Amino acid sequence: IAVSGHRDLDAQQRASLGRRFSALLELVLVALPHTPVVVLSALADGADREFAATLLDLRERLEREGAHDAARRLSVAVPMPLPRAEYLATFGLPASPSEPLAQAHARSVEEFEALQSRLISVLGSSAQAYRLEAPALDDETQARVSRQQTQMRAAGASQAEIDAVGAYTALARYLLQHAHL
Repeated sequence: IAVSGHRDLDAQQRASLGRRFSALLELVLVALPHTPVVVLSALADGADREFAATLLDLRERLEREGAHDAARRLSVAVPMPLPRAEYLATFGLPASPSEPLAQAHARSVEEFEALQSRLISVLGSSAQAYRLEAPALDDETQARVSRQQTQMRAAGASQAEIDAVGAYTALARYLLQHAHL
């Protein structure tokens, strides 16, 4: 299951998504009783993290309830669209208009690190984080990315922001190619 969604979610939206994600995962576990369920999530702010946290909550609940086989079928793979340091530099949407950007960034990186630690703690060796080997973009998509990067350059965006456009486009293609849901 590939996950990609909005980064700027408030607490109410996150809770609503969490309930929906949990229902979806439970449905998949019941509908496909012998199939491993791997969630592909880059653990970006917002929906990506909410889905991964929901999966962990569900897995822990299933273990407590004695549904060990179902719980063990749940895992997460974390394809990162950029090298780790560059990827972490893209984190940090302010939670409110008054939150300084540096504080938002630090909070977001801390959340990412905590979630990644929890993934390893709960899932053990089945928690995979890896640098995405990006598939080549087709000519039309590459042209669209190039146009967007040109517009960003003209608007004064940093080189890191400009480079991230291609990396995130490659992540989207990867998720589409490797997920069934």
